[in-house]
Amino acid sequence: MLPSKSPRASAAVSSVGADLAVTAPDPLVDQAFVLASRPAAKNKIWLDFKGSVIEGTAWNSISPNITTPPYSRDDDTTTFNVQERTDIVAVWRAVSEDYSPFNVDVTTIPPTGPPS
Repeated sequence: MLPSKSPRASAAVSSVGADLAVTAPDPLVDQAFVLASRPAAKNKIWLDFKGSVIEGTAWNSISPNITTPPYSRDDDTTTFNVQERTDIVAVWRAVSEDYSPFNVDVTTIPPTGPPS
C-alpha cells in the first residue's frame, strides 16, 4: 500500500545527525520501492534506483544503449540494505517536495507500459 501521508508531513520522523547523515531508518524504509507522491496524477517522474538500460530515446543519439547501474553504498548491487533504502526514501521525499506544487507523481514504482 502506498504511504498515506505527504512526504513533508512525516519527513521529520527520521533522526538526522549533525553532519546531516540519516542515523535512523525512515519509517517508510520497507516501502522504498512502492512510493508515490500523487498516484492519481497522469504525469510521472520515476526514480529508478534498481538500474536499467535506456534504449530508443532521444538520449540514445550518441549511444544506442545507456546503462545506469543500481544505487549501492556497499557495492552489493543485488540487494538494498536498510541504509540504502533509507537513502532512497530521503531522495524520494526531497524530489516529491520539489514537485509538490505540480500535478505530477514522483514515484519509485517502475512504469508498466509505454508513455501515453
